[in-house]
Amino acid sequence: MLIFTLGARAPAQVDQFLPEIDTYYKITSPIRIWFQAKETNEAGAPVTAEFGPSLDFYIKSPVRLQNVTAFDLDDSKSRVVVVSIGYRYLPTPGTPPTHHMERCSR
Repeated sequence: MLIFTLGARAPAQVDQFLPEIDTYYKITSPIRIWFQAKETNEAGAPVTAEFGPSLDFYIKSPVRLQNVTAFDLDDSKSRVVVVSIGYRYLPTPGTPPTHHMERCSR
């Protein structure tokens, strides 16, 4: 049985512009600090901003991906494991600001 539907389609992606600024500073070879400022949204409408610093720790690995990042200035991409710990401040209009810690590894 073959069924055709001509209903309204639901797009998988929404076209929007959310500005973001990232600034990196390498402290030592395995550690760098970075600051992020970006606009966030809820339900498709820009709501607030998100600010905060993070620390990246490069875990030394036996395999280094040197040839993969030949023309890339981001030296974290040549490491197999990077652990990041950060803090984010989210000022929200009409309510108290939100503070949260951010952790990730890649």
